[in-house]
Amino acid sequence: MINEISRREFLFLAGLTMVNSSCALKNINNANKIYSLSDYVHMATYSADSEYGKVKTQGMGFILDGKYVTSNHISAELKYQKTRTPLGIMQTIREIENEEAYIDNIKLTELVRDTETDIAVYDAYGYLPDFPCKPSTDINLGDEVYIIGNPMLKGSNIRQARISDLDGIDDFPMSDYCFGIDRVLIGGDSGSPLVNSDYELIGMNTLSAFNQLGYATKIKHILERL
Repeated sequence: MINEISRREFLFLAGLTMVNSSCALKNINNANKIYSLSDYVHMATYSADSEYGKVKTQGMGFILDGKYVTSNHISAELKYQKTRTPLGIMQTIREIENEEAYIDNIKLTELVRDTETDIAVYDAYGYLPDFPCKPSTDINLGDEVYIIGNPMLKGSNIRQARISDLDGIDDFPMSDYCFGIDRVLIGGDSGSPLVNSDYELIGMNTLSAFNQLGYATKIKHILERL
């Protein structure tokens, strides 16, 4: 004999089905939007005069509140001269002046260069749209996240990861401001955004560790410097 379900049970099951369907649809919509976020990540070119002539470097970043946010170590590369020797690659400090930064033909004005947190902020004067994901400081172990990266500056590449560490690495001073993910970052990913599956901006991709892990600067430290 099959027992008939009560009206209350029917309404509960119907409501549960609708909630599950709504959540699934939301996840699909968020995924579709996440895989379009590379349109909001911009490559900047940095240049300066040195005793070796004009020097240049490039890296990624994104716009918040009309400001271009990126990793400080990208433009700091202008100060380092790398020379191949019989003992390997040697790196020395070079003097630079007349430093400039551009995104295409948009000239950026330096506002913040923080070596401790590895955060740099430039005024982009509202020429480019803000990154569309709302910033969120809610970071939990196991959360699904997405690297909106550009490995080796060869083109956008979006990768899925999980938050695996909340408090950085011993003896990595910069990582005190970071949280870890279980996927390595690749040169060129620095300065790119990290978002969660709820379409929220939670950090900026910053450094790799042990050739296995990535670390992202917590969004709260970036917001404090805007």
